[in-house]
Amino acid sequence: MSQTMPTTIPPELHYEHQKVIHICDLMRSVNLTPKKFMKALLTNKNMAVKARRAMWGSDDSWNSTLEIVNDIRGLVCDNLEGKGNWKNYILDQAKFYVALDGSQHHQPREGVTWFNARTVTPSFFSAEARLSRDQHLMATGAPFLYELIKSKVIQSDLDGIEEDNTKDLQSLVDLEGDTLSYDFSKGRGTRADRRAHLIALATSSMIGFACNRRNNGLQLADSVSLVACGVTERVASYLHWLGLASSRKTANMALGSLGQCSKKKIIQKVKSATVLRPILCIDNIDFEQRVHTKTVKTKSRMFHGTWGYLHSIDPQLLSQVDPSDLTLRSYKKAIEDSTNRVVKTSSFFPTNSQTQHFCAVVKSQIAHVLFSCMAKVKDTESVSSHPPPIDPIRPHIPDITMLKMMVASDNSSKGIGEVLQGITNQTNETSLEACEHLQIMEGRSADQQPIQTKA
Repeated sequence: MSQTMPTTIPPELHYEHQKVIHICDLMRSVNLTPKKFMKALLTNKNMAVKARRAMWGSDDSWNSTLEIVNDIRGLVCDNLEGKGNWKNYILDQAKFYVALDGSQHHQPREGVTWFNARTVTPSFFSAEARLSRDQHLMATGAPFLYELIKSKVIQSDLDGIEEDNTKDLQSLVDLEGDTLSYDFSKGRGTRADRRAHLIALATSSMIGFACNRRNNGLQLADSVSLVACGVTERVASYLHWLGLASSRKTANMALGSLGQCSKKKIIQKVKSATVLRPILCIDNIDFEQRVHTKTVKTKSRMFHGTWGYLHSIDPQLLSQVDPSDLTLRSYKKAIEDSTNRVVKTSSFFPTNSQTQHFCAVVKSQIAHVLFSCMAKVKDTESVSSHPPPIDPIRPHIPDITMLKMMVASDNSSKGIGEVLQGITNQTNETSLEACEHLQIMEGRSADQQPIQTKA
């Protein structure tokens, strides 16, 4: 049965309010109120009725639907009691959607939301792993809660609590080492945006950990950092109670797993070195095991030990050197040849080209300061603000492997013997194998004196 629309509108229904009143009178004649009509239109199962509301939630009709919702809010919030009712309604909706955020208690995913302290590896603390955890929290773990907290903090900053300063942001990014995941590519971010992002991430993670202890990415990393920084167990327990860190027991398990990884890495670094063994750097350290509540059996103790690390030489640098020049025979020959070498004082002074280069560098630095802070000139080409190029050193992250801290009695022969024994135990070498590659280098440590005495 086809439906026809009236071609003309009666004169008494020309204005909008006349149409509204006419429709309300018509609904009253069929025993309907505007609220009953809206409820029936939105919930009735009849196909013809469902067809009339089918587009309300689509992308094309969302703007007009949102206008209706906003008009209802404006009507309800016209008085104090209505504002309270609307806030309670929004609060209930927020509770509902916050509860839907994240995985359920029976859905922990190892390596995504849950990290086993017994199998933690150093890659867990990398910038990439942290970025992955943060992105998962923002996209899947707690997106609604994250956006809610961030908007509140940003709004507080816009009210004047936090000053907007983009220069502060740049220094903060440098200090963080670009490990944070907030994306400023769409525009220059502010310090307030960065601060809101961090607060929202930490708070969302705390709440997720309180609801499900297997959402422990941030907490596991924090607990290990607290132990490494020497935070007392009392403070660590309080942070664990707040949901900012895992327990000290969990942190010790993670440290045990990291220790096993480091043990394998130390052996691998020593065994894989063919041309030149890694440089071994050690130094003395005194550390205290402090006890807050002292008794006859428990009291603070002071330990004297040694810490150190292996510094593996850059393979690209070694590839530029002839392996035969790094042997003991080549070293002895170089020492023998240097005995008859004539030393000239001119060798200790810079050449003419080096002096000119140094002057150009100083002038460029002065010009850079003047142009950026004081003077304004049109012709900047006559005075360069950039230093002349030099032979650059390729920047790279040094390959450093930390050794396990060793307890030694003192700087005596016995003490350095204990240290050397501890090093060979970690490198899985015999004393004879270690001595074949041992070369003492000058340094501040008093340990070298007993070594030279024993040698």
